[in-house]
Amino acid sequence: MTGLILAGGRSKRMGQEKALLPLGNKTLIERVADALGCVCDPVIIVTNTPSNYSFLGLEMVADLIVGHGALSGIHAGLFFSPTPRAFVVGCDMPLVNPTLVRLLVEQKAKWDVIVPRVGEFLEPLHAVYSKRCLPTMEQFLLSGGRRILDLYPKLRVLEVSEAELRKVDPELLSFFNVNTPEDLSEVEGLWSRT
Repeated sequence: MTGLILAGGRSKRMGQEKALLPLGNKTLIERVADALGCVCDPVIIVTNTPSNYSFLGLEMVADLIVGHGALSGIHAGLFFSPTPRAFVVGCDMPLVNPTLVRLLVEQKAKWDVIVPRVGEFLEPLHAVYSKRCLPTMEQFLLSGGRRILDLYPKLRVLEVSEAELRKVDPELLSFFNVNTPEDLSEVEGLWSRT
């Protein structure tokens, strides 16, 4: 299973490149890469600014269809993935739990997407995608589609319930993402407890 880390956001609310912010003695993206490395091989960074992440020593790929946000990143990552399926996560989710990732990747391969549901929300940037998605995804992107969840009705999607997720990540810390300075302060407190 390939691990794909999306590092393409503009970090507007943070005011600086959030993937490179420190959490303990490592950056946020290093924390994500370390967690994925426990479950996935290879781990690939999807970014249009590879010079920012060369210090990680990981393979990097760029968007093939530019300008459609995270969905462009998922598409590029899947396209270049050497495995039939890939786990996708944002670079701003430093508390990603390898056991929760394993729960998702161990679901049956017959699904195009395996996505967590937390409350009423799906977590499309913490999900497993099959290469079978690529033709539909590409058509959707080329027709102007941007929103990941708008693509889901065209695919076979398995939702993993919050109850299942809480069995391996009781506080659902895996889904905490850092968008603002306040989020960074909060994640620092959460990190110190883990």
